Amino acid sequence: IIFSFILTGRLPSLFSSLCCLVVVGGFLLGSLTERAFTTEGFAFGVASSATVALYSLASKRGLEEVGRSSFRLMHYTTFVGLLLLLPVVHLSGELPGVMASPQLSSKLFWVFNTIAAVCGFGINVAFFNLINSSSPLTAHIVGCAKAALQAWLSVMIFGNVVSPLNALGIVLTLAGSSLYSLERHLTSAKEGDAKLAKTAGKTGRK
Repeated sequence: IIFSFILTGRLPSLFSSLCCLVVVGGFLLGSLTERAFTTEGFAFGVASSATVALYSLASKRGLEEVGRSSFRLMHYTTFVGLLLLLPVVHLSGELPGVMASPQLSSKLFWVFNTIAAVCGFGINVAFFNLINSSSPLTAHIVGCAKAALQAWLSVMIFGNVVSPLNALGIVLTLAGSSLYSLERHLTSAKEGDAKLAKTAGKTGRK
């Protein structure tokens, strides 16, 4: 919400803002009560969340520059990503180890990497489509809900042990995300009805 206001001057509705506060509260409660909690890990998590939020806003602006085409934006970001990756790999000093790895001659290695690349491309296109049809804030809320759902599934399927406060954080995140989605759905429905009524009024006057 803060980045959106600073960069675009737009603020969500009061109810949407309250839902976001519930999501943030659930995230904080779940993180601070984690058994393996560390200050560094929490700081990196917050920095990662801020980076994703800025990336969403940049993607929204980028979509406007390329005619709202998710595939065109994906081609540009992939090309730029490749250009940035090459010097990073060189500076990290990992290139000699990569070139000497016996996995390079493994067909299975290349099959799994190709599958991962295709899945990654599809995820990014879906992410751009989500931002294109909604907003960066909605995309961020979806990401928070996905993380909370993964944590809940890890408990239900794999029996991961969580504290009561940690479980409450997961519930709050899912509840806030669900209420935000409901509010956005109702708002979109009202806007759609208003457009239909306006169109019908123009047609009737003709």
